[in-house]
Amino acid sequence: MWKGTKTRRGLAAFMLTTAVVLGGCDDDPITGGDEEPDVGGFAMTSGSTELYRYTDEDAAQPDTLFLTSGQTYEVEVEWLDPNGDPIELGEEFELRVQALHPGIASFTVTGAATGTIVAASVSSPVSTAMQVTLWHTVEEHPDFDSVFFPVKVSP
Repeated sequence: MWKGTKTRRGLAAFMLTTAVVLGGCDDDPITGGDEEPDVGGFAMTSGSTELYRYTDEDAAQPDTLFLTSGQTYEVEVEWLDPNGDPIELGEEFELRVQALHPGIASFTVTGAATGTIVAASVSSPVSTAMQVTLWHTVEEHPDFDSVFFPVKVSP
């Protein structure tokens, strides 16, 4: 079938090189052996009260976060896997929140998974929106972004 020793040696060298190169390849785009967390949502609590829960399934029609006029809420965000179970994350992750209209409801990050929401003092209901992000500080990218979800501040 194969003619000559040179052809067999050449084919063997090619196959060995291919095996080494392909063996080093990985479909996983993550470098350094770190696995990205499989985040499917979050729960936001203030004290023992759950203020808001968001999952990827809610993205098309997210619930509204209801706040009371003039109130300040010390909140903690717990990250959830796709099944809704809590996830423990390392120190290389942080909470980021973007408020569409910070004059209506603002968010200040105070820790890796904590922050303060301040609802404006209003005489009639007003609405805005917020987006919550899990930021991977080492790799400088988001590992999870919610859609902008509605926030309503009422007297």
